[in-house]
Amino acid sequence: MSTHVIQISGATMVSQDEIKSKTFGTASDKQYGDLENERQLRGLIRQHSNRAVDNLMLDVAEKAGSIRPALVIPSLIYGKGRGPGNQRSIQVPELARIALQKKRAVQIEAGANIWSNIHIHDLSAMLVGLVESVMAGVHRDQMWGLHGLIFAGAHPGMTFGSLAKLIATAAYQYGCVADQNVDKISAAEADGLSPHASAIMGTNARTLSERAQKELQWRPQGPSLAEEVPATVAEELKRLG
Repeated sequence: MSTHVIQISGATMVSQDEIKSKTFGTASDKQYGDLENERQLRGLIRQHSNRAVDNLMLDVAEKAGSIRPALVIPSLIYGKGRGPGNQRSIQVPELARIALQKKRAVQIEAGANIWSNIHIHDLSAMLVGLVESVMAGVHRDQMWGLHGLIFAGAHPGMTFGSLAKLIATAAYQYGCVADQNVDKISAAEADGLSPHASAIMGTNARTLSERAQKELQWRPQGPSLAEEVPATVAEELKRLG
């Protein structure tokens, strides 16, 4: 009998070159699909030994033993979680918090960078589908082991500059900022406002969820990021008191 393990990783695996070169806030036309670019993705992980858990999962997969891993890689997660513990994601809530505390929304440099995005409910639906496929005894080869690299990016995404503008608009409507303008800040300034901000708010991570859509017939159902921004700003306003 096989043991199946799901590891949640991070989409900065496709942003490592930008992080190393300190290229933040710039546009990129690179997109990565988990079917089309499967071999390339494994290579990206192997090139970066600092991604210790990702490399461990590949080691386990290559042994082809009784443990069958799946590495699920969400892009920007938005929306409020439903779990008993933390219900807050990182990027959008942190950008909202910064805007509320600074009285000004911000973007890193030109703000032209893009992350694909996924509603937390759509991510949980994907994970449930993955578990149910094991229980039903299907998709073992296509979703696990050597083929268990699964992107969770439901939507093409928007620039972080556009996201900052949406946050500014919502904060203005709540009477928390004087206008809807967005301040441009450096990567170093961003890191001073929120840990690792330059890496997760200043890079590109444009991913395509080809595998889950093909093998699990998974489709995103949740509201869009633009629709969720006002609620996220309101939640941060409440959290800050």
